[in-house]
Amino acid sequence: MMKHTRPISRQYVAPAFSLAEMLLVIAVLGMLLALVMPLFSRAMEISRSAKCKSNLHSLATLLHTEDDQALGLPGGAVHTLPTANRWMDFVVDHRCYKLLLCPSEETKRGPDYGLKNLWVRQDGHGNSENPDVHYSNLSDLLNGIPVDDWQVGALYQGIQYGMSYEGWQWVEDLNGAPLENNQAFVTIATCAAFLITMNESTIDLTPLGHSPTWYSGSNHWITKGDPNEDTWMNDALVELTGVGQETVHPSVRVYTHECHYGMSNLVPVRNYLHSQLWLTEYSSDVMRLSNYHRDDPFDNERENGEVLGRHFGFANCANVDGSVFRMSKDELKVEFEKIDTGTENIFQY
Repeated sequence: MMKHTRPISRQYVAPAFSLAEMLLVIAVLGMLLALVMPLFSRAMEISRSAKCKSNLHSLATLLHTEDDQALGLPGGAVHTLPTANRWMDFVVDHRCYKLLLCPSEETKRGPDYGLKNLWVRQDGHGNSENPDVHYSNLSDLLNGIPVDDWQVGALYQGIQYGMSYEGWQWVEDLNGAPLENNQAFVTIATCAAFLITMNESTIDLTPLGHSPTWYSGSNHWITKGDPNEDTWMNDALVELTGVGQETVHPSVRVYTHECHYGMSNLVPVRNYLHSQLWLTEYSSDVMRLSNYHRDDPFDNERENGEVLGRHFGFANCANVDGSVFRMSKDELKVEFEKIDTGTENIFQY
């Protein structure tokens, strides 16, 4: 009897990578990535720098205007420019807020950034227990930093700041609703209350009125401006309550003015030269190149204002005529020193 054998089937098995081969592939990919990433990052920064230059050119074009009335200047046919302390308002008024932001600026500002230039002012009278003048920065108040006036209190994101208030129900009753995440309550002297609503580019200040159980013993304002200046009361935004009265003004909207550019205050609104350096990248809202007593923009201190070399160490700049170029901080410092000494002043007119 013949015995049949069944053929044995062999399944093909692909050869596997060894550990050494896998490590070699990973190392090669890592080297290629290390070579490509700087090129990719550089290309992205070139694109951001181009967008920044486009912003500056658009700003310079926009700021050429004959709308004297909008600038608060005397009427006339003479071509005018916004002043250094008015130009950002002008840009925002024309709904061009995004032109003020450099895409290479990495500093992230919180929603309360716009409160840094807003103060609460309390002006006591002779019969008050606290007759002195007090002013408290709203940004400090909402961040738990001690303020000048112990009678000012705030409730922000569930945290109470200030020592004179235990309950906030009366403020919620005046508001008609509890706080949202982007809102804060502020009270003054246990009587005046208002609501702060922080939006992306604006802040709304809504006076809520007077406590139904307390009498106002002082005048209260929300002001905008530097309290160290004699004229800062000219920037009063709204009066909350007064002595023996309940004054509630309509809600006020304040632009936060986040801005990555600065303007030289030596370019006149009239009789200017098109070749004058006008705008450059900066770390503060208003650049005053001539005011070296207030600020040295080359001391590497961002908080007091600093010229920034965001793009490969260069700062983008614009002349009055809209032409855009770049300068290193060292080159800009030379121009700044010309202003200090008064020699070869590039801003002379």
